[in-house]
Amino acid sequence: MISADSTPVYDTPFWPFDAAWDCSDWLEWRKELVRAHGRPAANKKFLKAWKKQSFWSWNVSFCKYDSEFADYFQSVGLEPENFVAETVNNLKDAAVNTSGTLAKLGTFKGILVLLFAVFLVIWYKDEIFS
Repeated sequence: MISADSTPVYDTPFWPFDAAWDCSDWLEWRKELVRAHGRPAANKKFLKAWKKQSFWSWNVSFCKYDSEFADYFQSVGLEPENFVAETVNNLKDAAVNTSGTLAKLGTFKGILVLLFAVFLVIWYKDEIFS
């Protein structure tokens, strides 16, 4: 059962066996947050948690097409296209900045640095994104 005190369960990209929240879980959590904390605080907490998702997350890609999800957020003044797009753009900017740095290092060194960075992000993802 999802409550205002629940912690989102994030999707692990390319791993179909996780128990990640789907669009209806995120929607229910947002409603519970509003009941417990009011709209401004609920929006802030929801958007902060939403932005922690991976670029490859199913929710980032597809919740905006879920009619119940999209209709609800439009009705409360949060456009799913906007907060989904913002998440994607933030992740894109990070990738562009990283690729520019890697290009300066050369191909082999760049690949090693990239693999090391991916390893660090996976290993420390809870600390990085909290």
